[in-house]
Amino acid sequence: SQQIGEQFAPPALLTTMPPADILTRPTAIIAQADPTRSISTYLLSNSSTKKVNNKIIDDFQTNSILKSNQQSTTSFLKQTSSSAFQPINSIQNLSSNIISRQKKIKSQPILIDIPKHKTLERGQKLTKVHISHPQSPSIVNLMLHEDFNRACCLLHTMSIHPELQTDYIPSHPFKPAINKICACFHEGRWFRCRILQISEDLSTATVIYLDWGMVIPVQIKPTHIRRLPNEFYMESICSIMCHLDGVSNSNDLIPSSIIAQCINLLSENEYDVIVNDYHSVTGGKIILSYNGQIINDQIQKLIIPYV
Repeated sequence: SQQIGEQFAPPALLTTMPPADILTRPTAIIAQADPTRSISTYLLSNSSTKKVNNKIIDDFQTNSILKSNQQSTTSFLKQTSSSAFQPINSIQNLSSNIISRQKKIKSQPILIDIPKHKTLERGQKLTKVHISHPQSPSIVNLMLHEDFNRACCLLHTMSIHPELQTDYIPSHPFKPAINKICACFHEGRWFRCRILQISEDLSTATVIYLDWGMVIPVQIKPTHIRRLPNEFYMESICSIMCHLDGVSNSNDLIPSSIIAQCINLLSENEYDVIVNDYHSVTGGKIILSYNGQIINDQIQKLIIPYV
């Protein structure tokens, strides 16, 4: 049983300056002043919105062209029924253009995604809640008790998967792309990730660890980043971004020593949570408490002189 416990034990430590006695989270970059780290926020960034919108516009334009071409063909065929002198090759060219466009649309790859975390509900009271990653003094990634168990189980099953072993040689090299799901190796474990950014020299990818919330740069090498095996797409994301209700979001002028004190307050093992509000994009607004003490109030008291 001790061996099973060790296998399911989550990775150690959270930040480059980890709080004392915290053994539940992977090491991550210390949160910067601007806490825009969730994938929801990433998808709403200017560049990403532009890409998503462009794809929608392209699809809309393609569909419009198809409809227009089909209408033209119908009209054209009606004309040929009354006239024997219409050029047949024009009809053939038009039809072949439509067919080639349809083939092009069908050949576009469909991105498979991992199911989102279940939504929170206003008024929910949660116990045994883990903070998987504090993005800033006011924004955290939460794991419900069952989420934490799922995340640890994923770590174990990924560690023994044949395609994620050191000596495994993939038949096709992994090709990183923005927003693509992947598996990343960090501190001796494999994690489910999404690529947020790729360096110009294609040597490094910045990824978000979907089940834990932190953002980390990863070398683009088979030892560090690989295709995520299909079976690991089934499990929904194990953490959800939340805002501490009543805690200021402006962190630009907060000294690092105060940030460290806030991180310590967010680094206990289990918390009680009351959900005050929830939004599908911006996440939940929560009251966080530990041993009856409201963490929101303690953090706001620390940072109020600097915001």
